Amino acid sequence: MIDKECENTHLKSYMSNEKNFKRFITHVIINYQSLQEQRINILMVHNRAYQKLEDSLFGETFVRENGFQKAYKLHNELIHAFHNCYHDLLFEGTIIDTDEIVEEKVIEPIVQRYDVRIHEMLEGGENR
Repeated sequence: MIDKECENTHLKSYMSNEKNFKRFITHVIINYQSLQEQRINILMVHNRAYQKLEDSLFGETFVRENGFQKAYKLHNELIHAFHNCYHDLLFEGTIIDTDEIVEEKVIEPIVQRYDVRIHEMLEGGENR
């Protein structure tokens, strides 16, 4: 679990900071009220937008122009982004207690962000 707001801070100094400690407590409490993080892995593969993104990412055009290694790297970044988003929401106090919330607040926004990125790469707009 990574707190994006404080990821470069050592644990001891992180926990001694009152704001950070409150964020940690919020994460723990909200985590108990939310679906398990592993639920993302189940829901993402059934999400149509995710399936379409994966088709684009590992499709002939993207792989030919950018290489399989780049596609695989982006795929791994995408999976990590889902999980980081989940934890960011918990740190903020958002309860993630339904599949719909996972789809709406975790999977779909990340897929949209990566879809734009992949299309930019196909158009030559992002460094390869």
